[in-house]
Formats: sequence, structure tokens, C-alpha cells
Amino acid sequence: MRLFKRFLLVLLCLTGFSSAAQVPVLLRVLSAEQIDTLGFDVVKELSRIAYREIRSGKVTLWNTASKEIRILPKSLEAIEQSSGTRFEDQERIFIYEFWTRTASGIMSNTTGLLFSNRNQFGEDIEYGFVDCNELKSTLISEPVRVNVNGDVRLSLWTVLQQKRYRYNLLQFAGKVIDNTADSRQVMNNFIGSLPFNPETDPVSPVICKDVEWTLSTIRNPEGDRSKAGNGLLKSLEQWLRTEEDLFVSLGGYDVLNRQARTTWSVNRIDVRERWSKSPAGQFSEIVSMRIFINDSALNALSREALNEAAITLNEQAFEATISRHEFAYIIRNINGVSIQRSESYLYQKALEQAEWNKISDFVKEM
Repeated sequence: MRLFKRFLLVLLCLTGFSSAAQVPVLLRVLSAEQIDTLGFDVVKELSRIAYREIRSGKVTLWNTASKEIRILPKSLEAIEQSSGTRFEDQERIFIYEFWTRTASGIMSNTTGLLFSNRNQFGEDIEYGFVDCNELKSTLISEPVRVNVNGDVRLSLWTVLQQKRYRYNLLQFAGKVIDNTADSRQVMNNFIGSLPFNPETDPVSPVICKDVEWTLSTIRNPEGDRSKAGNGLLKSLEQWLRTEEDLFVSLGGYDVLNRQARTTWSVNRIDVRERWSKSPAGQFSEIVSMRIFINDSALNALSREALNEAAITLNEQAFEATISRHEFAYIIRNINGVSIQRSESYLYQKALEQAEWNKISDFVKEM
């Protein structure tokens, strides 16, 4: 019987839907099955964003996919309180889609999300259904909260369209699929090696990370990198002394007392960069920078302000000098994740040597 059932599933995939027919599918996505190389938990992120939009009234929560009864934000709160659960703490979501197989790939249309949870007794708690048409613009535009492994440019909509998460089929073409083996078999036969939405959402070869680092003056420097860092800060100070208007606009005189107005020095910079990696190589660009004089922070410089300032150090463009990172800097943050000072060097090596979706594994193994 089991073998016969699997034969029917294969037959369904190979004969009934070999043309460009739309196939309705229902996906189950479990938080516990997601892998860290994506850089975030798609279940948690979808739940977080949907919950905020539902509570603000921008997105409607319905009782079921048939959208017969609207569940108001206050009603959702009552469901949470009575069940002892939280919408944002879901361990699973269900995704409604239509798939169409073409010669170039699988075109998928995500139509809705069903949110549910389990209480402390293991009982199912259904919160409701959200139409993806209402949520789509937010999923496209809002940056995902990624960890050090993630790509800061990635949107949840792209993740959904490219199927960059782990899932199982619960229904395919109206047929219930009740185990992972049959789910894999259906996907292998229908999808094969075809990509999802290759024309509308091509996979970018570029991975981006936001990196924040600090360069401080080192007393009694040892080694070329420490000396280079001190030299860079001294050169920046010399340049800044020639730019009186900029110094004033950055609040330079506001942070100095009268005695220090002639004895100040640049002893630190905090820099935020966007680092990118592709098959062509690795490069970075400054997003913003804050200069410190006598340990006091000046106003931040945006990228636009830096471009306008046209800083040059030793006849070289400032960003060209910075982007080589040939000095002893301390990474403080990657993708919004704070990095301990004791681990800064490990993360520097990881960004230089490791696959960028496996940064955390590289650091753990060092």
C-alpha cells in the first residue's frame, strides 16, 4: 500500500502537471529546521513583521484562508492571553502558494500565510490567516534582522520567492502529504534541479554585510599595523586642522575647553562600512564615520558629507586608504550583532577567509 501510494505521488507529478498549469501547494515551515547559514529564522522574522503590521491595522488577520471573519488586534491579544502563547514566539507557519513549472524554473506565487502555535499542553492555537498581497510591500522593503552569517540586503520577499529556507509539503494539488519522505519525493519529481522564480528574482552572487569598527591611537605601538593606524589618525588630524569650517560644523570647538583648543588631537575614529563579496572579489564602502578628538566624539559624517569633504591623506583618497584595512582596527559590530573585543581578530579572519554564510562556524572552530 505504501509503495502504491508513492507511485501515485510520482505519477501525479510527472503526468498531471507537466505543462504550465498552476498547482496549489501548502508548505509547512518549522523554526527548528532552519539552518543558520541563512542568517536568520524565517519563521521568527515573518511572525515579527506580520504581528507588528496586524497590530497597527495595516494588515488584516482573517480566521481562515477563506477570509470570512476578520480578527481584530484586540481579539488577537485575547487569543494570546487565553492560550498563554505569544504570536511572535511561533515555531511554525504555513505558506499558501501556487507553483507553475516551466523550462527555465518553477514560478511560485505566494498568496497567504497561516499563523498558529501550541500552548503548554501541546494543543494547537490558530491565530489566523494573512493575505500576502497586504504584506508584500513590507516584505520587499524592510531589511531582515540578520546575524553575522546573513546578507543585509536580503528581503523576506526574496527569501520566499527563492525558497531560501527549509520546508515540507503538506498539500500538493489538493492531495494531503502526511510525511517528509513523500514530501521530498514530490519535490524531487516536480522541482528537480530547477530554480524558483529565476526571471523575477534571480539569485545575486553578491553578499553584503554591515561592519562597524574602531581605530584608536595605540601608545608604544608595536608592529606595522599598529604604526599604520597611528599614522592614519595623525594624517587625518593634520587634514582636519586645515578645514576650519568643517571642524566647526562637526562641533569641534563645542567639545573642547579653552586650554585644549590648540592642543587637541584625533585619537579615534568609528567607521561603519558596507562590505560586499562576489566571485570578482571583496570590497567595501564607507556608510558613515565619527571622529574623536581628545576622546570626545564629533558629529557623525555621512557618506555624502565624506564625499563632499574629499578627504585626502598623503595624496591618496581617504576611502581608498581605509578600504585596504592595513591597520590595527577593532570590529565592534557585524549586521547589528555586537562583537566582543576579544573576538574581533577572529571575525576579521573569518571575513577574510571563511564563506560568508558560515562566519559564526569559522569563529567557533578557531
